Amino acid sequence: MPTYSIDFFSQLMFSPLTWVASSILLYIVGSHLAQLLKNLARSSTWLLASLQRSLLGVTGEMVLRLAYFVGLPYLGLILGVVGPRTMGLVDVDWTISILNGIGLGLVAFVAIASCLGYYAYNTRDFARHEQRGLATEMANLQVPFGWSILLVNVVCQEAHWAFYRASLILLLHDVYAGSVIGLGLVLLELYTNPQHRYGLTQAGQAEGILLSIACAILSTLTYLLTGNLWACAIIHLGITVGATALARRLYGGWGEGQLRGWRPWRFTARAAADTRRRG
Repeated sequence: MPTYSIDFFSQLMFSPLTWVASSILLYIVGSHLAQLLKNLARSSTWLLASLQRSLLGVTGEMVLRLAYFVGLPYLGLILGVVGPRTMGLVDVDWTISILNGIGLGLVAFVAIASCLGYYAYNTRDFARHEQRGLATEMANLQVPFGWSILLVNVVCQEAHWAFYRASLILLLHDVYAGSVIGLGLVLLELYTNPQHRYGLTQAGQAEGILLSIACAILSTLTYLLTGNLWACAIIHLGITVGATALARRLYGGWGEGQLRGWRPWRFTARAAADTRRRG
């Protein structure tokens, strides 16, 4: 019977690979459990409905998001699983970060704004209010201190992405390969979420998910150019707030519509006419 030393278990416990695999597994279980509670609460007992409201409400969801997306990387930093330098928290060159970050951020915003403008123009007569691009983000900006919700989302996402990126960099001893593979894990993890897979087929939800994917790619490029997580978060927040503000302005003077079951990448005049006849 094979025997294992204490050193083996210690190395396994503090290995970045173990932490990343555990994080992905926890995310898959949590996302499917959230979907299950959401489905059961529609026609189930008072107890399940109360549990769904407490865990998936605004406050409960924010606490769980902070505990997982920020708490886990912070615990990894404390225990030495990843280092602050690899995460991009210390020893950063702000001159390079500002010069490269501004240029990359402007190019990314122009590209995202162009796509959002084209999308908003083609759906202005058909999309209901809740089906408009970045509907959730726009709703957050309409309440007092709603920008703080966007800020929390940015912090959660950047901390999570940086943790995967730093873990893979330490495992592979290669900044570029670790960053790219870390990004791939983030995208794979996102696809395992049933709510995201469904949301990608729904107008008003897909745009926010696609914006997160674009920001994940942008964050990886920013890190490779600057090695600065703070710059990644600032650019991410600027892109999110800027795109949301632009969407509010684009949709500001346009009326309600009847679009149902629309997929952003399959929009045609014929599809729009079909949805109007069905609605």
